[in-house]
Amino acid sequence: MKVTLKDVAKLAGVDIGSVSRTLSGHPRANSLRAETRERIFEAAKKLGYRRNVFASAMRTGINHTVAVINSSGESGTMSSALRVLSGIIQGASDASYALKTYLDSDLPAVMEDILSNQIRHVICMTPAHGKREETATLCRQHGLKLVFVYETAHGEFPAVSPNNFEISRDVVRYLASMGHRRIALVCGEYQHWHYMTEKYNGYLAGLRESGIEPQFNLMICNNSPIKEVQTLLDRPPEVRPTAFFCIGDSFAMQVQSSAVRRGLRLPEDISTTGFGFTFSGEDALSPLSSVNENHDLIGKSAFQLLLGASLAFPQDSDGTYRVPGTFVKRESVMNLNAEPSIPK
Repeated sequence: MKVTLKDVAKLAGVDIGSVSRTLSGHPRANSLRAETRERIFEAAKKLGYRRNVFASAMRTGINHTVAVINSSGESGTMSSALRVLSGIIQGASDASYALKTYLDSDLPAVMEDILSNQIRHVICMTPAHGKREETATLCRQHGLKLVFVYETAHGEFPAVSPNNFEISRDVVRYLASMGHRRIALVCGEYQHWHYMTEKYNGYLAGLRESGIEPQFNLMICNNSPIKEVQTLLDRPPEVRPTAFFCIGDSFAMQVQSSAVRRGLRLPEDISTTGFGFTFSGEDALSPLSSVNENHDLIGKSAFQLLLGASLAFPQDSDGTYRVPGTFVKRESVMNLNAEPSIPK
């Protein structure tokens, strides 16, 4: 039998109006005592009450639903996007909100559906700049609240992104502290995406702060770097890189496999670091030291920011919040400063 507001009110010992306002998140519910609101939530949970958010929106004009726009391209299936979405789901669950997901292939049609469902809050996860700008324009035209994930903010709409520059600089400084002076960079076409540019600039800063002059012949920046990686690995030992700073775990594992095929040792001859902290990194030929960008925290923080919460993370002048990453050290980096062991 369907549970009604009347059933919840009876169990909680309050009137139906109080139940309705509390479960719908109406501002007037704040006039109730905290223990009363908690009793209502407990009663609803015990009875298995489920609120129909779309029917509620039709009655009240207030829809406690957030629209999530994701990329329709290949990047929409990346594990990082799934982790961000997991964080958004957690934020929605904590706030008793529903989610409605869209792809960015036809943004005018997406906006029409958002408006028809009286949704007023939007999270945009697509990294494509043209799509992000179009999303910002449409939300601005219709007075919607919008928060971006990845890349940077657009106008009055903030973004929540990893602190790519700082963590990249710190990883390179770590490699330098381990005695590495020839540190190669493996990245994509960094001119196309802010996050690649940020990692590239962090790499340069890390070198310079460690007293290492950047060597541009050690920097590989294209989407198919493996041939150039192999060329670097084929150099004589005295000019070959001892470490590779890679902007993704997949690049780092390609470096490792290419090194092993050439008879090089991991990590004694070639050290590697990655980005993404993927599950496969643990099972790499040399368990991969990698940056955990805390994508679930990024997603949850973006949701909270959308609903008006204040974030404690550093904020760029353009309105982009930077969530700190975590460098997870495994066995893929050799300490060249250590004294060699003497065989017994």
